[in-house]
Amino acid sequence: MEKFLNDFKTALAFFMDLRRIKPVDNIKTCTSIEMGYSLLDTVEGTVLYNCGKNIYTKANGFFKTLPYETKRFLAFSPNDGEYIDRAKFWKQALKPILSEKEYRIAVRRLLHWFIHCKQLKTKGA
Repeated sequence: MEKFLNDFKTALAFFMDLRRIKPVDNIKTCTSIEMGYSLLDTVEGTVLYNCGKNIYTKANGFFKTLPYETKRFLAFSPNDGEYIDRAKFWKQALKPILSEKEYRIAVRRLLHWFIHCKQLKTKGA
């Protein structure tokens, strides 16, 4: 019984000390979080991932060099009228970093996927 009372007194003292502690004034509150976007967060990233390891690795290296706002923009699916601009962007981006064969594979798959997405939006799916 005496051990129980000692434990109780220790716990009570601990919680009384906690009540006496004032909140720290210099804690900064976080108002916004800047997410780190990955190539796989984009429509194009999933297509390029399925083009092979070499193509994806090179495209991912390029994506990492983009400014945060560009990555954020690319993380959202294209709206009507944006498919052509997205296709042009990726054609220009991939041309200098891929071999001719890799470039043809990647661009062809991206264009086919954009056409597929556009058809789905047109049909209302």
